[in-house]
Amino acid sequence: MTVTEASAARPNARTRTPRGTSIGIGLIWVIATFAMLFDALALFSITTGLFFVNVLQGDVEAHQSLTALPQFIQAELREGADPADLTDLSIWVRALCALPTLVHLVVVLVSTILVTRAIRVIEGGRPFTTVGVRAWALLSVVLIVGGGLQGLLDTVAVGVLSALARTNTDGYPDGPWGLGGDYQALGTNLPDWPWIFFVLGIISAAVAAAFREGSRLEAEVEGVV
Repeated sequence: MTVTEASAARPNARTRTPRGTSIGIGLIWVIATFAMLFDALALFSITTGLFFVNVLQGDVEAHQSLTALPQFIQAELREGADPADLTDLSIWVRALCALPTLVHLVVVLVSTILVTRAIRVIEGGRPFTTVGVRAWALLSVVLIVGGGLQGLLDTVAVGVLSALARTNTDGYPDGPWGLGGDYQALGTNLPDWPWIFFVLGIISAAVAAAFREGSRLEAEVEGVV
């Protein structure tokens, strides 16, 4: 068997790589899209206090309860109290509570774009180029800084809500109520720090360092040749 015949008989890995890479990138984007849609629906509920499906049907009278905020796990009105819901809460407080979710959405979007760019560079057989190294380095920055910002904003939001909840005391049965209603049982979540972003950010930084070293070694080899 000649070299040409052997080459023809052996499966060409390079012809299979683009298809496999495209499927992988497609799956990444599908997962990221679902995550971003979930965030977008949460942002709609938090900022408007409405139900998205109801709005599509023309119903803007049904309102979300206070537990639609990701910072709350419980919100029970006092027996006999006037009706209250999320729309009775100040829009500025709702906007503050929505910021961590908005940051999460942006981090997922930017990270997906950077991962796609990095994979495309590897697919092209140029993993040690400046473009590839920069993509991994930027990805680590986006994940770590974005995760830290999300956690910080959620900590502030929980703190503000906890302070407002303390104004709902039995000493003021007629208000004013910082949360927009006379609630007798309130429970807040712990601040949400996205540790997975930090872990993935550290891994991305390690990959960037490895590729940067590979780029240096590649340059040295080319210099010797």
